[in-house]
Amino acid sequence: MMDTRHRLIKPTIYPWQRWSKRLTMKYRKIDDIPLVLSVSDLADVLGIGLNSAYDLVRSGRIKSLRVGHQIRISKSALLDFLGSN
Repeated sequence: MMDTRHRLIKPTIYPWQRWSKRLTMKYRKIDDIPLVLSVSDLADVLGIGLNSAYDLVRSGRIKSLRVGHQIRISKSALLDFLGSN
């Protein structure tokens, strides 16, 4: 018979719990936003999903720069986007 006292029990994670980390505000003020953002950071700042953030960059609504395989967005480009809407 196997001793089950020391087995780790994996908690059940519901779909709404997966997003709980993304819903916490990483940046509380404009001054907290770094000078250069990744697309993931952009999604966090705007409170949108990652696919929507990529769509904004791909469509050219937010100016971006590709560095190798990475996409970077300047803080000024983000502020320009927010000011234009």
